[in-house]
Amino acid sequence: MNKLKWLGLFISAVLLGLIVWKIDIATFGKCLIGLNYPVLIAGVLVYLLGYAVRAVRWYYLLSHAKKIRFSSLLSIMIIGFMANNVLPARAGEFVRAYMLGIKESQSKSLALATVVMERILDGLVFVFLLIIIWLFFPLPEWIKTTGIFAAAIFGCAILFMFWLHSYKLHALELFRKFFSWLPQKLLDKIIYLLKYFIEGLQVLQSKKDFLRVCLLSLITWGIELGMYYLTILSFGINLPFYGIVLLMVMVNLCIMIPSAPAYIGVFQVAVLGVLCKCFMLEYNLALSVSVVLHGIIVIPVTILGFIFMAREHMSLAGIIKQTKS
Repeated sequence: MNKLKWLGLFISAVLLGLIVWKIDIATFGKCLIGLNYPVLIAGVLVYLLGYAVRAVRWYYLLSHAKKIRFSSLLSIMIIGFMANNVLPARAGEFVRAYMLGIKESQSKSLALATVVMERILDGLVFVFLLIIIWLFFPLPEWIKTTGIFAAAIFGCAILFMFWLHSYKLHALELFRKFFSWLPQKLLDKIIYLLKYFIEGLQVLQSKKDFLRVCLLSLITWGIELGMYYLTILSFGINLPFYGIVLLMVMVNLCIMIPSAPAYIGVFQVAVLGVLCKCFMLEYNLALSVSVVLHGIIVIPVTILGFIFMAREHMSLAGIIKQTKS
């Protein structure tokens, strides 16, 4: 984890240095001043609405183990996303699983499995959208390469999850043999956690429920696409609709690269890569779009996350200490 943290910080520092090197402060400032702020505020509200749909999706992912109140799931989810914005290496995913385990008396390993399923389904949505764009519009080689790489990763991941769920006993036995060199106590602990992780994949046993969470994944990103559309509109930029879809997809694929908390640097470079290289937007205008988009995604949910955490009488420091103990 520490090596990943330092790698992420290094990548973000290098990318930020390259970004700042080319910026024209006066032009950059004019782009921000000329925004249509009512449209931008509408974009923020649309984005926050997406968290409600995410919470509904999480409800169905967990429903085979326990039916949990929507308000509880929404609170825990927003705290997890807040933690992703302030902690390195996407540690917010573990914070979310830990909080669900504590607050709702659920296995943390089971909760983590549902979070992993969310991420895989999100990745498959990105690949699906990218394939559709690829079929009808010319794309640069770097985007095609990213799409192929993402398709391979998320395709293998969902197949692996189906295998784990369908062949649970066989999978546990294989893991036990593979890690047989470990001390017996540690091996038993790993197998114990893996059993509960597999229990978190129970949504895969019902075609109806699996299709439901897939549909909710599409709706989630449809709502986020609305935020991207309104943000671009607030700048008065005439970007084709497929360009807005491409922007959202590439940003979310690129921020999987290790980076500093809140994807600083990586986020900006992803936006610049799409807007400048694919649609020839002026550099400072594209950079201002990246800053505003980044602010919408990070600031509101981070503030809400700290508010919800205070209501739970918890702190990030306390959670991190507990997860390490």
